[in-house]
Amino acid sequence: MSGIKWKKLVFFSTGFCFLRRMAKKKLPPGARVFEEHPSPTRTVFRVWLTSKFLGQNMAPERRGFASLEAAHEWIWQRHDEIRPHLAEARKSELTMDQVSDAKAALAKLAGRASLVEAAFFWDSQHAAGISKTVEDAITALHGDKETAGNSHRHCVDIKAKLKRLLRGHEKTILSALTKDEIRLAVDAKDAKGKAPSLSQRVKRLRYFSILATFAIRQGWLTKSPADAISKPRLSSKRPAILTPDQSKKILETAKEKMPNCLSSLALKLFAGVRTSELVLATWEELKPDTLRVWKTKTGRPRSITVEQALLRWLPADRPKTGLIFTYHPEIVNDRPFAWIEAQRELQKLSGVKIPQNALRHSFGTYHRQRGKDTARTAVEMGNSPAVVERNYADAVSDSEAAEFWAL
Repeated sequence: MSGIKWKKLVFFSTGFCFLRRMAKKKLPPGARVFEEHPSPTRTVFRVWLTSKFLGQNMAPERRGFASLEAAHEWIWQRHDEIRPHLAEARKSELTMDQVSDAKAALAKLAGRASLVEAAFFWDSQHAAGISKTVEDAITALHGDKETAGNSHRHCVDIKAKLKRLLRGHEKTILSALTKDEIRLAVDAKDAKGKAPSLSQRVKRLRYFSILATFAIRQGWLTKSPADAISKPRLSSKRPAILTPDQSKKILETAKEKMPNCLSSLALKLFAGVRTSELVLATWEELKPDTLRVWKTKTGRPRSITVEQALLRWLPADRPKTGLIFTYHPEIVNDRPFAWIEAQRELQKLSGVKIPQNALRHSFGTYHRQRGKDTARTAVEMGNSPAVVERNYADAVSDSEAAEFWAL
């Protein structure tokens, strides 16, 4: 091959790869990719497919990928899957599950029906997921969430709650579950014989909806049997917070018995950071007047004003680099769980009960009451003004707020 022809070939192949790469960057409507950094050395690309992409009344799909190319590849693959003519073509193809369904139908009807009748039986059942038991579906959901990049604790928690909710139905075909069976599971008494509260019923229905949505997406269900169950209406209530005296008690306990946890505790209490933000925060991001949070829940960085109360509880010889939260270094795979363990130890040592998210809620309540500035508190916390006004407005007195910030 001559030199000129070789150069032309290289030019056209390079141009083709460039155009293909550019085409992939332009995503279909309703598809979004967000870059997250769960740790300083790990990057996850989160894909969010909305109803604009999937179709009206379809639940959003979320998944995580290790590379941007893999995320784009999956988006276009889903795009092709939901195109009508491809969907129709897939209906005429037999999958391994459908073959298994046919075998089950033949075995069930052997000696009692003709081959044609067995085929009709299979055809009426396989689309609803006859080959997937409740146990198999829960296991598949657990694997899907782990693949999507959810924390190990989150995946295990959902799996355990679903297995507890659907105990006794493990070998039941998922599509055979009725609304009455789901209602009985939702209303079942706990291990102590106590009837579930309204909030517990709502949580149980929510967890089953997670499984049903996943099963519908996989084609194992046509609709959720829980859709026909009326959801309890819960009355709104104020989130739990700590009093100034309780806050002082846990701070002094941490200073005396858990000094490695004191800085993290002060950040939660006087800066209102989320646990997912705390475990990734570094000393480089903490300035004398501002804490810059880069890895937030929404993906949008924000700045938090460093209060004098926070500076009082930070060590004078604090390091200049590295992670702020270093407690329980042996728990490397799930740092949010490490903070939960640290908080549990602090609660035991101090004798002060610390409800879930009480530290962040305390910050929001006292911050809003001190300045009466809902918008400012919303910016500091990374929430909407409506959420701040609903949860934190006028929950404490001015004197209590002053006492808290004087700690």
